Amino acid sequence: MSLASDAALLIYCDFAGEAAEHDDWHSHEHLHERLSIPGFVRGTRWARESGSPRYMIVYEVADAAITDSPAYLARLNAPSAWTRRIQSRVTMSRGAARIVASAGYGLGGIALSKPFDSAPTALAERLPSMQLPSGVVSAVLLEPAAQPPMTAEQSLRGRDATPGWTLLLTGHDAAVLEAFAAKVSGEAGMPAPTLFSLQHTVTAAEAARTRL
Repeated sequence: MSLASDAALLIYCDFAGEAAEHDDWHSHEHLHERLSIPGFVRGTRWARESGSPRYMIVYEVADAAITDSPAYLARLNAPSAWTRRIQSRVTMSRGAARIVASAGYGLGGIALSKPFDSAPTALAERLPSMQLPSGVVSAVLLEPAAQPPMTAEQSLRGRDATPGWTLLLTGHDAAVLEAFAAKVSGEAGMPAPTLFSLQHTVTAAEAARTRL
């Protein structure tokens, strides 16, 4: 995650229906659509078995301002019939973010999302030089950017909430991910982290070589 781009579109969502219906749409239409937009680098869907939000979706993008780009807005203002059916049953928190600090590289099969109520300035300074423990392969600190504008697609589900400062860890040991998040957050009473499992990841280059 930490080396693919310098910004991301971070999404948490729930779906009022069968998970398989959402996942089929997201894997076989939506990911391909998004990664066909200039500036999108990689898309990854994470999920968990229970609890809310069920999904965390991360689109690594060239710039946090991509949510104002003509190509992105044109796509979101012309949702497909399949997207219309899905989005009317989705609730979402969505926002562009800048990667302000990172350590490690790649993606592990487990992701941990740790929100912050305010800017974790000390963590932003320390993270790039941190030695990640065995079981954690990447760490990214996201700073929220401007809220994306309202589009036809968003109007199908209602106005989205916006994520704040977020630490994203990936690795292969859930217990180590949780322990590391607790260690680096440095403050008691912060929002609890959430663990997700990898479901689908694809790059823009892969999408460009694939016909649906």
